[in-house]
Amino acid sequence: MSFRSAIHAMAYNLGLVLSRVREEFRDLPQFAELDDYLYAVGTTTNAMLYASLIWPEFVVYRDMTFLAAFVAPAFRSDVDRVLMTSADLTGVEHQFNSLEIGDLFAPRGRPTAPDLLEDELAKVLSVSWAAKLSVDFPRVDHIVDLVDDPVGGLVIRVARRRQI
Repeated sequence: MSFRSAIHAMAYNLGLVLSRVREEFRDLPQFAELDDYLYAVGTTTNAMLYASLIWPEFVVYRDMTFLAAFVAPAFRSDVDRVLMTSADLTGVEHQFNSLEIGDLFAPRGRPTAPDLLEDELAKVLSVSWAAKLSVDFPRVDHIVDLVDDPVGGLVIRVARRRQI
C-alpha cells in the first residue's frame, strides 16, 4: 500500500469512527462536541501516548522490523533466544509484534462481546502503522495483518514481506 493510499484509507476509517463516537456523545449532554470532551478530560500526556500508539516507532533488529516499544534494547536477548530455536523470521516478528486491541485499555464496564469501536480502532491502527512503515522503510515491504483471535479478539501483527 502506498503512503498516499494508506493516508486516504486512514482518513476514511477515522471519519467512520468519529461519526460513531459522535452518536455516543449524544447521550452525554455535558459535552456538546468532541472538543468539549477533550478539553474536560484530556491531557497533553494522553495525546502523546495516543500519538505513539497511532504513529509508533519501529526499529530494525537482526534484519527484522519490530515495534520499538516491544523490543527495547533490554529485551533483545528475548528475540535472540527465540532465534536459537526458530529460523522463521516472520514468525518471530509476529510473536513480538502482536497487539491485542482488547488489551489496550482497562476493562471497566467493557462488554463481553467485542466492541465495534475496538474493531474500528484496529482498522485505524493497522492502516496508520502501514503508512508509518512505508515512511520509515520505503524500500522494504511490510505486511500489517488484522487477525481475529477467538480468545483475544482482534490482533494487529507486523512483519516484513519475504520471498518464500
